[in-house]
Amino acid sequence: MSCPVVAIDIPSGLSANTGKCLGVAVEADLTVSFIGMKQGLLTYQGRDYCGEIVFDNLEVPDDVYTGKSSPVPSAIRIDINDVTRHFLPRRKSSHKGNHGHVVVMGGDYG
Repeated sequence: MSCPVVAIDIPSGLSANTGKCLGVAVEADLTVSFIGMKQGLLTYQGRDYCGEIVFDNLEVPDDVYTGKSSPVPSAIRIDINDVTRHFLPRRKSSHKGNHGHVVVMGGDYG
């Protein structure tokens, strides 16, 4: 009999900073992260161990995230729901070549 596995904040055995499995890690079906999204949930092996990710800021005031004492983030997550309003509607018959070009470069160790 199998049961759903829920990880609280981050699956045990997974690096919150890098997403690297630190030997053995819990493979969760659902990970509930609090206060801040850990970079390791979304990078490297983290995606294989977290399952569905749900975030709750526990009603921490916005100024905690943006105030002078806030740490500078090492990465910024771009959410498709935040950027789609900047795109013009496309004709259903359009092709990717009809809308310009893009070059994406990125990466990190691992």
